[in-house]
Amino acid sequence: MDVTENSHTNAIDINDEESLDVSMGTDAANTENTEEKELSPTKKKVRANVGKRRLRSPAWETFDLLPVDEDNKKRAKCKHCGIVYVCDSRYGTGNLLNHAKNCIKKSHGDVKQLLMSSSGLRSPQFDYVKFRDLLIEAIIKHNLPFSFVEYEGIRALFAYVSHDIKLPCRNTVKAWVLRKFKSERQKLHTLLSSVQGRICLTSDLWTSICTDGYLALTAHFVDQDWRLHKRIINFCHMPPPHSGVALSEKINALITEWGIEKKLFSITLDNASANTSFVEILMNQLNFRGLLLMSGKFFHVRCCAHILN
Repeated sequence: MDVTENSHTNAIDINDEESLDVSMGTDAANTENTEEKELSPTKKKVRANVGKRRLRSPAWETFDLLPVDEDNKKRAKCKHCGIVYVCDSRYGTGNLLNHAKNCIKKSHGDVKQLLMSSSGLRSPQFDYVKFRDLLIEAIIKHNLPFSFVEYEGIRALFAYVSHDIKLPCRNTVKAWVLRKFKSERQKLHTLLSSVQGRICLTSDLWTSICTDGYLALTAHFVDQDWRLHKRIINFCHMPPPHSGVALSEKINALITEWGIEKKLFSITLDNASANTSFVEILMNQLNFRGLLLMSGKFFHVRCCAHILN
């Protein structure tokens, strides 16, 4: 009789606990539903957008985001050529940006935009001093007149590229070119001063159609890194007479001006009669100061091309 009563009592206790659990679960569910119903529309919108990030990279101007596949990886498709890249958090958008720059089917659009993007004119780091130096080098390298900057078409071209570029007048360009010449001349003077070996010279003299004489003097030397250099150190007007005495005075003044009279080894000239007397006079002057090797035995070199000609 006691066993039956105890079993009945335990069964009642278990049923009561299950009923209590079901009741508590129902109350919790009702509480969640009530809280969700009480949410304002703004909070519901925020909760719905949780996990969605705004696409801020410039790559998305060229790519479209594709739906997520079964492997749960984000992919993007190029709008121009159709190539697909993985762009999830592991890979980022670096590969998209690289393709956007090099896409062969991408239209470059306006020429103005292309020039500005490739030359850096749109960049806040645009340096007018650098632009001025490039302009001077272009004028010198291509033998352009100083009035090149005043051409109507050139001014219109630069105005189309950027209104911030103000081209100077030809007199200003002339002053810039002369300043550039003095700067490069000083650099060459420093380079010649650093030469530890000997310097070989070549020179030539000719008369223009207008009967004006010109003299060119070139220096050949090897630097500390064993690199051969050839630099025109003078290109100047040589008025008549073109005699041996006049040439020796001119060349002697030029090499003294450059400070290389103590470093000379030889000078190569053509077989003009004036050059023979000119070399003898110059060699005697240098030997008097003890500046030539072996008393100038190898100083005068005759031009083989001129002899064959």
